[in-house]
Amino acid sequence: MISTCRHFAVLSCALLRYRALAARARCGFATYFQPGQGVDHWITEYRQDGRWVRIDSEVLGGSLVAKPEDLPSDAFLTGGEAWAAFRRGHIDAATFGVYGTENWGPAEIRGNAIRDLAALNKVEMLP
Repeated sequence: MISTCRHFAVLSCALLRYRALAARARCGFATYFQPGQGVDHWITEYRQDGRWVRIDSEVLGGSLVAKPEDLPSDAFLTGGEAWAAFRRGHIDAATFGVYGTENWGPAEIRGNAIRDLAALNKVEMLP
């Protein structure tokens, strides 16, 4: 079976909602795949103890990131967070994009900001 990070995020979101937990898929950029880069990625957030916990169900049980069940804030930037950081001049847009392609830069950040906004409204768009 071929799957993407979006499939993992949407499925884990559905399973968390089935367990009556507030959950949502998020589209953005992971900083733990390639050093110095923000790589296009989807994760899940769920509400626990008054805060949104970020979880990367695709890498659970691995050693890629120390706590994939509770990602630190700098490990994943949502599309909106990356767009705001780019507009403030805090990140280099050329280091944000889709691994293995030539799709890097402001257009990729903008696209993920739009997909993340849709996901917050329970419309998890395909890339």
